[in-house]
Formats: sequence, C-alpha cells, structure tokens
Amino acid sequence: NVATPTPSPDASMPEKARDVSASAPLRTTTRDDRSALQSKATGTSNALTLRLPGVVTQKALVALVESMGDAQWFTGKGRDVERVDILERARVKVPQSGAHYEDALLSVSYQDGGAGDTFHVPLKIHGDGSLSDALEDPEFVRAMTRVMRDGARVGSVQGDAMPGQALPVDGAVKAMGVPQSNVSIKVGDAVIFKAYRKPEAGVSIEREVTTHLTEQRYQNTAQLLGTLTMETDQGPMTIGMAFEQIKADGDGWKRTLEALHANSAQLLDQVALLGKRIGE
Repeated sequence: NVATPTPSPDASMPEKARDVSASAPLRTTTRDDRSALQSKATGTSNALTLRLPGVVTQKALVALVESMGDAQWFTGKGRDVERVDILERARVKVPQSGAHYEDALLSVSYQDGGAGDTFHVPLKIHGDGSLSDALEDPEFVRAMTRVMRDGARVGSVQGDAMPGQALPVDGAVKAMGVPQSNVSIKVGDAVIFKAYRKPEAGVSIEREVTTHLTEQRYQNTAQLLGTLTMETDQGPMTIGMAFEQIKADGDGWKRTLEALHANSAQLLDQVALLGKRIGE
C-alpha cells in the first residue's frame, strides 16, 4: 500500500477545501463537498478533507442550533434537533481574531420527521471545535461590513455598496438588544448592519424597496448603504444589508403603545393617513 500525503494548506487551495477527521466526521451538503461525501459512502479513498483549526462535528453543530432555541427568529421551538447540514459556506478572514469564521447556511432536521428549517448562522469555530454565533463577534460584523463597502467577494458571498453612499466600518459594534425576526447591529454611529436569519432565494422585498427609495434620494426612510448576497443551489439569497443609522427616541411599537394610552382616536387617524400614503 502506498500512503498518499495530505497536501499542506496554501493560498492556491480553494477556500472550500477542508479536512474531515475520521473520528469526528462533518456531515454537510455543500456543493463542493457533495461528490466527496458520495465517494466516502461508497468506500473509495478520494473523500474531500476539512482544513480547520478545530474539527467541526455534528455534535457541535446541533449544540449551537439548540442554544438558539429561544430566539424570536428560531421557528423550530419545542422540537428536538435530529441533525444539522451545512448547505453553503464561505470562509471569512478576521485579522483581529485567532478563531476561524465561516458565513454559513444551515439545514436543520428534527426528530419528529416534520419539515425542516433553513437558517443563516455565521459560524465562529474555536480551537477546541466548539461553535458560537459569529454575529456576536464585533470583528466578524465589522469584517462583513467591510466586504460590502469594498464590493468584495468571500467564497460564495458577494458584497455590494450602494453608489454614492458612504459605508464607514469604524466605531463600536453593538447589538441593538431588542427581539427581532432578524438581527440588527450598530456599527459605530452611522451604520445598522442587518443579518437575515431565514433568507429566501431571489431579491428580498426589503432590498428591492429600499434600493429604489435610496436611488430616488427619498429622505424619509433610512438610506440603504450596502448588501450581502450568498450564491446557493436555490439561487442568490440576500443574507445581510447595511442601512443608515437614524437617531430616534424609541421604536415604532413603543410609540404606538404610548399613543394608545394618550389618545387612541388621534392614533387611528395617523394609522389611516399612513395607510393612505403607502397606497399612494
């Protein structure tokens, strides 16, 4: 038998080339990994390998998803996770950190056998193989904001900046801290980074509308500053957007509750006017 040496990682190796440890296999369904997994299943020796500082295991993926069970956007509440597959992944370099980062689209299957879910969950992969949500890391958020600003591409993710719009990446990065169906994060005093947890193929309605309003220089809504698009087997998905940060004294829901307590008749008139303006 002739041993085949494992090539060392270098700049010429594709970003999606990876090493999978035989003791801790990674179960994925990415386009680049699919043929390798099929080869492994048939007993051939050309299985693709996963090159990571720590091996990503199925156990770690399930643990990460289960830790997010209380989030507002998590639609699998009350269901036990059976397995997690990585549908798409893009390595993201964060110079300020020693961890490994991948922007990822996860497919979640449940033990009840019902319909599964697809979530956008960027991965922060620690040296011991444990995983955490990369959106909780300020430097990852800053790196992805920079991808938008520079119109750069990282793996299957394309960043784009809106023409004529500044997109600063400096300043403190802080989550807004309010329950949402997506994730909104402040970047400095000028930008709101918004990540979509359940993206769908095609152009999102929010992206389409805000692009048009920004192009028309409409000043009564936050300006769109940039977008992140992930290429998938289902088609392109908008996974993130950056907006102008507008200082306010509260959110719309809070103002609505306050108005109901103060003068419900006036609020109804305002809602009626809002509906009319939207219709126009």
